[in-house]
Amino acid sequence: MELLDRIKEGRNKLNLSQDALASELHVSRQAISKWETGQSYPDLEKLIALSDIFGVTLDELVRSDKRLEKNLLMMEEVSLEGYGRMKHTDLERLFTGRIEDESILCTDSYKSYIKFAKNLDVELQQIKRGKHKEGIYHIQHINAFHSKLKEWMYGFHSVATKYLANYMYWFKWLQFFNTEKDTVKTKHLLVQSHTYHSDTKLKDFKIREVIYI
Repeated sequence: MELLDRIKEGRNKLNLSQDALASELHVSRQAISKWETGQSYPDLEKLIALSDIFGVTLDELVRSDKRLEKNLLMMEEVSLEGYGRMKHTDLERLFTGRIEDESILCTDSYKSYIKFAKNLDVELQQIKRGKHKEGIYHIQHINAFHSKLKEWMYGFHSVATKYLANYMYWFKWLQFFNTEKDTVKTKHLLVQSHTYHSDTKLKDFKIREVIYI
């Protein structure tokens, strides 16, 4: 059985539409359609995600599709074994000390987030498989932001890690004024680049010392 048949079969077993599977993988419905008709192949990252969703190993997913196996080995120059989604320990290593107090973590249904949120004492709001929204929580907001960020960063080819924060601020600034005319953007750029900004939270006001002038 080729990959295109395995994707169709796995999707139908879970009663997922192409739109629902696309939402789960953060790709377009057209991408799913191309995978299921053999017009294109998912990349390694999406193959891993597909194997998690269908509850099979990566080897089981791509087995017997010789052309795909050959392409993956040539393109990635790595073994197909030993890959998987991030564990809660990996998440903790990356985000410990970087999440604000009283934050709400909105994620997909991947189980590692449960242990991660519990260990860091963070409120967790998970979106059920096949959905992208739960009340006011909408996982596509961050996915859309991430997609735009990757597209913008791609033009630089590579970015040194020590300058990454600068690029993030630059991108955030562009997004904030993305509907403005160029003349207005230029004005804001000149003003804000010569203005001192302070980040003050409400809880800081409660404990600040009184200053008499």
